[in-house]
Amino acid sequence: MVQYDLRNNRSFLRRSKVDNVHLCDLFLGSSVSVLGRQLTLVDYANEFTRKRLGYKTERSVYVQFVTFVVSQ
Repeated sequence: MVQYDLRNNRSFLRRSKVDNVHLCDLFLGSSVSVLGRQLTLVDYANEFTRKRLGYKTERSVYVQFVTFVVSQ
C-alpha cells in the first residue's frame, strides 16, 4: 500500500521496516515518528487491527482504602 503525499505531490509511505517504532508504541492517541514525520494514531485501519491491538486502550483503576487504628 502506497500513501500519497498531497503537499509534495509524491508517494510518502511504502511498506518498509522502521527501527524506532515498536508494537508497544502503537495505541490510539500515541504519536510516532516515521521517516521524519510525527504521526498521531487516531483510529484502527480495520476490524482485525482493532481486535489485535485494542486491548492496549483498556484502562483500569485500582482504589485501595486503608483504615488506621490508633491505640492509646
